Amino acid sequence: MRSFNYSVNATGRNKDWDFRNLAKNFQDKQGTLDNVINDVKSGHALSAGLFGGRWRSKANVIGSQWLLLDIDNSGKDENGSKCYQHQLTLDEALEHPFIKQYCALIYTTASHQPDWHKFRLIFLLPEFVRGTETVEVLTRYLMQQLPHDPACKDASRVFYGSTEATFPLINPDAYLPQFWIDEAISVAHQERIEYQRRIAEIEKRRQQLQDQATANDWDVDQLIQQALSYIPPRSPGSGNYQECLQVLMALNGHYGPVDAEIIAESWSPSIRGTTWNIRAKIKSFRGRSGITIGTLFHIAKQYGFRFPSVKKSTPNYDYQEEREREDQKRRFYDWVDFRQQIKKIVKPIKEAFKGFGEQTKEPPKQDNKPANVDIWFSSQDRGKIYQEIATYEKYQGCKYILDTSAAGSGKSHHIGTLEPSDLKAAKLWYISSDHRNPTTSTIESNYVDLPVRNNGLYADSTQLTPNGNPKVHWPEKGQVPNVKGNCDRAPLFRKLASKGYQNEANSEASLNPICGTCKYKFNCSGHYPDGKEAAYIPGNTFRADRKNALLADRIRCHIDSLPSDIPDNSIAFVDEFSRQVNRIQSTELGLTEYEKTVATIATELPKAWELIKDFISPLHEYLSYSHKEAYYGYSHLEVMEIFGKIDKSKIADIINELKILNPDLEEIFSEADGLDNYEGMSKKLIRTLKRGFLREAAKQSYQMLDDLAINWLIPLLEIYAGLIPGNFRIKNHKLIIATENNRQVEVLDKFKKVFLLDATATRESVALELGINPDEILVISENLPNYSNLEIVHITDLGLCGKNRSELKQTQIAAITKHLQSKHDRLKVIDHLACVEDGQGYWYVDNRGSNKYINVDALLCIGTPYPDLGAIAQKYSILTGDFDTSKDNPNFQNYLNHQVKAEIIQGVGRPRANRRPEQKIKVYLTTNTDISYLSSYYPGCTIEETEAFKLNPEAGNKTQWLQYQIVQAAKQIWEAGEKLTQKAIASLAGVTQGRISQVAADFGGWPALKKILISLLDSLYRKTNNFSGPLTENQQFYVDQFLPLLAQEETIDPTDVATTLDDIGDEAEVKLVLSRVPFETKLLLIIKILAHIPDEFVEIITPLIPKEMIFQDGS
Repeated sequence: MRSFNYSVNATGRNKDWDFRNLAKNFQDKQGTLDNVINDVKSGHALSAGLFGGRWRSKANVIGSQWLLLDIDNSGKDENGSKCYQHQLTLDEALEHPFIKQYCALIYTTASHQPDWHKFRLIFLLPEFVRGTETVEVLTRYLMQQLPHDPACKDASRVFYGSTEATFPLINPDAYLPQFWIDEAISVAHQERIEYQRRIAEIEKRRQQLQDQATANDWDVDQLIQQALSYIPPRSPGSGNYQECLQVLMALNGHYGPVDAEIIAESWSPSIRGTTWNIRAKIKSFRGRSGITIGTLFHIAKQYGFRFPSVKKSTPNYDYQEEREREDQKRRFYDWVDFRQQIKKIVKPIKEAFKGFGEQTKEPPKQDNKPANVDIWFSSQDRGKIYQEIATYEKYQGCKYILDTSAAGSGKSHHIGTLEPSDLKAAKLWYISSDHRNPTTSTIESNYVDLPVRNNGLYADSTQLTPNGNPKVHWPEKGQVPNVKGNCDRAPLFRKLASKGYQNEANSEASLNPICGTCKYKFNCSGHYPDGKEAAYIPGNTFRADRKNALLADRIRCHIDSLPSDIPDNSIAFVDEFSRQVNRIQSTELGLTEYEKTVATIATELPKAWELIKDFISPLHEYLSYSHKEAYYGYSHLEVMEIFGKIDKSKIADIINELKILNPDLEEIFSEADGLDNYEGMSKKLIRTLKRGFLREAAKQSYQMLDDLAINWLIPLLEIYAGLIPGNFRIKNHKLIIATENNRQVEVLDKFKKVFLLDATATRESVALELGINPDEILVISENLPNYSNLEIVHITDLGLCGKNRSELKQTQIAAITKHLQSKHDRLKVIDHLACVEDGQGYWYVDNRGSNKYINVDALLCIGTPYPDLGAIAQKYSILTGDFDTSKDNPNFQNYLNHQVKAEIIQGVGRPRANRRPEQKIKVYLTTNTDISYLSSYYPGCTIEETEAFKLNPEAGNKTQWLQYQIVQAAKQIWEAGEKLTQKAIASLAGVTQGRISQVAADFGGWPALKKILISLLDSLYRKTNNFSGPLTENQQFYVDQFLPLLAQEETIDPTDVATTLDDIGDEAEVKLVLSRVPFETKLLLIIKILAHIPDEFVEIITPLIPKEMIFQDGS
């Protein structure tokens, strides 16, 4: 039976629910219709959408693989009371043609009665559909086919189970047609564009109001207060709930949540015990927009409010533009409807005539361009394309633009030349992990760097930026900071985040506990609360430095340094998007911290301890170093099995009780003490005392922070209960708790446009990282350059070349490196960080976004750049909701392989071969994975497969090296004219005769190997032919037919050659036959045998090969 993903909540039964649990305890699961039937019969609640472990809300819907429809047979009478109104009975449903063809399951609801049928229809989709909007479009399609409860259109709607349910229809093979999904994606995309246009119009109207207010000297805040005085506040039973809700949304849209709450509480305070809770309502508005302050004025006008008289007018709104858009929208939906109708008519006709009169189609012409690109452009048109996307109306609904132009195409250089006016923007932001040390001079010169909080950096004068400045980075081991820091308390932030308090550590400076208790908080910001300028104190200037940098119209920064409030009309350029954006944060728990937390709870909260001790106690064994841990640690699903039993319905209450133990962080980061009276003391003594107090306060803060318990138990319980997305793993006897952190994507969403620069990203991978529908991304690319000067040499026999290498593997890699250094004047190497030697680069840093290798003639990339598998599995699970991260899950394997391929693609692009078409560039890759995909990213390149031994015999494995030594020894003996014996070869090769016999076994034993070596070498190099006379018929057969045919085989088994020589006869007969065999045939035999013997033979024989055999194509 076909399986699919669906969402279920098992914390209640039938319609008996704690509605808080109903909102927060939905779990995504994979199952069949049988599993759904069991959930329904257990009284569990279902939902149309998947939530990825987050709260049930429309904003959190990831997508769906089914649609549900309620048939209630109900309506309202003239008094507004519910009454029976026929829609569809069960008997009618079972005979309905659409239901018979497409419905997978029917079940009766808890309210079903024999005389009042109430039931639910479940329709499966042929594939998973991502995005709330697309799911709701599909639901609307379904509603057009059948009578329904109109509330079903909500993608986050709850459908209750029933322990009394019956199932009159079970059809697991039924699912809705594929073309529904194709059409729904198109419609949803158009609706998003229309929505963005509407938002733009709302913003336009808001701006017009602001312009009019400015022109007439109106105080908008005062006008809002006057308008509110006309609007009646919320009063239960008055029927003005929707009106008040619109006012609240208008305030939130105009002022933001904080000020809106203050103003709304003053106008219509929250009413305890009712749904009129202003803070909760404003929180629920997150992600919703569309109501402006104009709505508030419109409502106020109905109660008598009037604007002041207009003295100066502003340009009128162009309604013709709106009418044209509405007409365009109508035509689009007419077109969609027409296509749907045509498909309904054509489908049965196509089925009836399937196979008749089919014509053979010519294959489409190939242009070697990836199909998943919306706009191709030439290098000189990049500025024009960027400008059109940023300013043209037709791109108004496109917020995210993925530029997949090849590495070295000049993306960053061009962005550095742009000014905000070029894109009709207020500010341009270049977001890069290398923001301090840009790789292009235009970015370095024209964009102001946004400082990060630090207590000292290191300027390395041996490494320079494009403009000749020392590269600045965090001090490494042994390096003393030589750039003055801007925050003496910077280490406290990092320490606090490592304790699991990432949100507190990363919050705005005015809100976090470390800044709030800092002695120099006003000096750091540059002014006191009354606006008076504060004294400048070196080492405590972070907030002032940051504020000054934010005044620039072009800013470069790290993605984590972006402010929460992005100025209107800002455009962002995110360099190496895949490398920067990360929605995952993690906290590590060791045995000591575990025991500390457990002891505190057992002592301070004994009731809570009784509820959780059986659940978390099994962790102790796995965190202890006495436990023998599995080689790869333990995955999320394995950790979930480690936990003991707990009543999930009580977890929310347990969490609330545990919050009592939450520390007061402001007590930890206290200000320094001081004396009440400094009278009579010298200035020097006063300074000394103050420094002493500061050192003592800092020492005390560090000590208290060290003693602070890690914040791990509450997140653990929230993840286990499905209250928040998360993932567990155990590695090196530590529990790693990964949770979702959406700050980066939430801030990016505030930009007008976001250009994502990443040559290896795809529409789908970016959508997954951002948590949006792939259709929301516009993909552009510069025309692919020609890489005919690039040769990629794939060394296939060294394995993965991971971080932990045997002594033999290290020897092999050293031999390859030494050999390539002798062949190339400017060879550079990229390896794993744990293995790099002086001057070498490493994966995940130097293979991306770096110009270090722009002048090399060859690049050796060692190993397969697999990421930390545990970390990547946690990220995959949180982003997708899929916890199966085994090698048997193709979805996870595809996700993992994409990460690896992206790193290799980036590495091959580092020498910038496209910028040096006149030079031959070689890139060597030592990996045992398939690299054929590189030809799509580097069209025109050549890919050659080889083995390390063929490049340098010293790089072979033990057997290859021994074979090489044996052949070398045999060559010396043969050239000296001495007798070829095992003892002689063993002596020269430096091995035992027993080992010679083992190697010879591959050739059919020592006699066979000896015969092959003597016969072929002797016959090939003999200058005179003393073997005359006629051949027997059998011997002539070997000369004319068998040996030439054998030489033409693709591969030859050495034992076949040995057997053939035995069949020919004794040594004299073999020499006679071989003397009559054409030189070319003998040469081909030897060359193909050399596939089993080291390259030294090839070097001996090559000078004797006729040119016409080497250059068969005449080149």
